Amino acid sequence: MGTSTHRPAGASGADGAYRNRRTRSLDVSVEQDELRQGRTAVAVPVRDDGVGIVGCLAAIGGTGRIRTDDRDLIDLLHEYAGRLRLPGAARRP
Repeated sequence: MGTSTHRPAGASGADGAYRNRRTRSLDVSVEQDELRQGRTAVAVPVRDDGVGIVGCLAAIGGTGRIRTDDRDLIDLLHEYAGRLRLPGAARRP
């Protein structure tokens, strides 16, 4: 068996720090069988005109149908998240 780099969402300490660094560096968050058995989700941030995060765009489906490392899916989510314009989402001074 190969070595997995997946860390459970409920992980704390070093595992939680690993997950946070991975989420920030890849600009994607994933969940597989963590909150609900049989469900997998991949999400990317929706940003305002600055760098603030105002929401997310996610693909959610059955485990085995969605892969958390599917680069094409992640790229598609990023593309469409970049197209979203939310009224009132711009930062206010």
